[in-house]
Amino acid sequence: MDEGDNDPLRFLDYFISAFRSIDESVGQSSQILTSLPQHPPLHVIMDELLNDLAAIENQVVLVLDDYHTISNPNIHEALEYFIEHQPAQLHLSILTREDPPLPLARMRSRGQMTEIRAHELRFTQDEAGMFFSQSMHLELALETINTLEARTEGWAVGLQLAAIALQNLPDPYEFIQTFRGTNRFILDYLAEEVLRQQNEEIRLFLFQTAILQKFNASLCDAITGRTNSQDLLIQLEQANLFIIPLDNERNWYRYHHLFADFLRTCLTKPEQTQLLEKASSWYEKNDMVIEAVEHAFFSNNMEMTANVIERVIQKPSAWSGGEITTLVGWLDALPGQFFESKPALCLHASRAWYIAGRINLSEKYLNLAERSLKECSIPDEQKSALLGIAAERRAALAIIHGDIDFAIERANFALKQLPEKNLYDRARAIAMVGLAYGLKGDLDKACSFLIKASDLSHSIGVTFMTMTTRCEAALLQVTQGKLDLATQTIQKAKQLAGEKHIPTLGFTWYVLAEIALDRNDLVSAEKLLKDSIELSKHGVLVDDLRLALMTIAHLKKITGDLSEALSAIEQAHAICQSFDIPRLIILSSAHHVRIQLANGMLDKANQWAQEYQELRNSNPVEYIRDYEDLTLARVYYKIGDHNKALEIIKPLFEQANISGRIRTCIEAAILFSLISLAQNQSDLASEWLTNAVKLAEPDGFLQLFLEEGSPISRLLPKIRQTSPKFVEKLLLEFSKQDTNQKTIEPVNNNLISPLSEQEIRVLKLIVLGKSNQEIAEELFISIGTAKWHVHNIFQKLGVNNRPQAIALAREMKI
Repeated sequence: MDEGDNDPLRFLDYFISAFRSIDESVGQSSQILTSLPQHPPLHVIMDELLNDLAAIENQVVLVLDDYHTISNPNIHEALEYFIEHQPAQLHLSILTREDPPLPLARMRSRGQMTEIRAHELRFTQDEAGMFFSQSMHLELALETINTLEARTEGWAVGLQLAAIALQNLPDPYEFIQTFRGTNRFILDYLAEEVLRQQNEEIRLFLFQTAILQKFNASLCDAITGRTNSQDLLIQLEQANLFIIPLDNERNWYRYHHLFADFLRTCLTKPEQTQLLEKASSWYEKNDMVIEAVEHAFFSNNMEMTANVIERVIQKPSAWSGGEITTLVGWLDALPGQFFESKPALCLHASRAWYIAGRINLSEKYLNLAERSLKECSIPDEQKSALLGIAAERRAALAIIHGDIDFAIERANFALKQLPEKNLYDRARAIAMVGLAYGLKGDLDKACSFLIKASDLSHSIGVTFMTMTTRCEAALLQVTQGKLDLATQTIQKAKQLAGEKHIPTLGFTWYVLAEIALDRNDLVSAEKLLKDSIELSKHGVLVDDLRLALMTIAHLKKITGDLSEALSAIEQAHAICQSFDIPRLIILSSAHHVRIQLANGMLDKANQWAQEYQELRNSNPVEYIRDYEDLTLARVYYKIGDHNKALEIIKPLFEQANISGRIRTCIEAAILFSLISLAQNQSDLASEWLTNAVKLAEPDGFLQLFLEEGSPISRLLPKIRQTSPKFVEKLLLEFSKQDTNQKTIEPVNNNLISPLSEQEIRVLKLIVLGKSNQEIAEELFISIGTAKWHVHNIFQKLGVNNRPQAIALAREMKI
């Protein structure tokens, strides 16, 4: 370890790579998690690694050397988690100059730790004699050996330095008498003596290369200006001059830290700065971007550091690993004045902060970049590319805020400005055009752009973007009523991921769940959604989590588990509020209202309808709001205001039909049919239901009909002749729905409404005397959800407390 390993992702990368040297299959999913733009919590990555390590049968020892250089508390916490859960065949050895901030006392008490302290590492007189004769090839008198052992207190480094110093001295005993004192003093004294015995070329080489954490011959040549570094490195290793090879091929080396510390004290600050600047340049030229920036920071030359960051942040290698935390850390550490007159740095900083969810900072630095581009003088081609990136960034922010026309204009401008060779930036701009057209309702055009962006991303190996853009296209295909095509699009996205169990797959499973739900495959839909939620949580892909939560809320509403539905939609709504994006907040609130309608909470639903209607009238938007408008119509239908409901549905159906939003047309037609039935217009109801059936039949939409219950099931036989096979299938699904409805038959006539399956489970636990907290733990739900279940059970049973509920449950034989 060294100070540069305090970046959690870098530490984990080395940590995982060490295990992969034993078995290439270990840590694949863990390394994928670390490469995500927003990586999951470290313990989640450790879980993936631990699962792989548990399958290894052989005994494995991992050694962490110089762990005292690690100061990041997140790394300490991750390592503690790893130690607590490591399999029995794995052993961790930590070499450190000081106690690490780990629960050492607890591990001692459990007998989980073996400690080797300084006094046990101390060489005895016999061991010192063996070291001098066998390792250092020195034949010394016993008295000399004993004196050296006593003066150095058996310290290995001191003994090695003394041995090197003694190799060319005629009178060892006289030399030994000249040094005494602390280990630090002895180290400096002996190091000076060792250096004095080297020739000028070696001494200068040692001084110049001591500023490096690690080095190879090419790097040494670059900072020293010589061409024979490889020969000197071999010479140093043969002389045992505290040089340590870092690989089997002996390409990379480092000095013993104590020796390097001493060598650095012999350099002035200006000398160190100059050498560090040269090292940074070498790393940059060799595409080692993290090391390039680190050495620039070490030099304390902030102007140079800003220039290095500006150059490396434009390289694909700076983004390919998804080290957004690292990038943002650099940007946060760079004083604000160094962003001035650096439009490229500002633009890529804006992108990094955008991905990290810091939208305000992203917008601030985009503004700064745009101002800087107006004032700075740079070559036309470079300026054109930067203007293109700025336009793509502006389009992304406009989409967030719902300014769709402006987003399309900016994204198209970006494509005009960006050179053909800027494939990644062009792919992003194309994706923005697609997303904007999707929100606008031009679905064919949107899908075309999204697939194009996906293919372009795939051609340059950007898998994350390849998958997400394809999934966005599949969602639009669902809206178009093309469930089969959407399934094919998703399967293509899954192929790109291969067998990798990565969080990005959470989005694909979410879309597949939507398809399964529309086809009334509730079992598959629930499994897919649970997997999607789990992966999205692990990947910190919060927007994917929001989508999955809204859909599982819908699923729970269908199955009658309204408290679970309410819990899920409240979580989704909290995410939307954290984004502070009005259009997403309104969408999640519409999902919330549908659950309130199912729960009979008409007053709350009507209050939302009034607020949303006022918003519609006063604030027309550029994007489609089919779900929100259909929800508004449903509220009006439920409260009996049929005319207002039709005022929403008629134009919505016409617009959706023109633009090919078939799923919206199906739902609108079914709702039109229900309203017609309520108005005693059975012929009109049949006509609209026929329209819905014809639209739904080609790709097998079932659930939109089944959700409406008996009014639709009673009307279907009247239109059987229009689509006989599909109507029969719907009627069969309705009959299954009735048969599979798992409810409690009321032994007590006072039972207000049936209990859901989850409520039955909760009631059984109440009978067993479980507290709300115990119920939550037993069923893996939150304490708030447990309380909500208990409240609903009391209401349905018509009781006021637990004893009454228990008595009634026993009477009902639960």
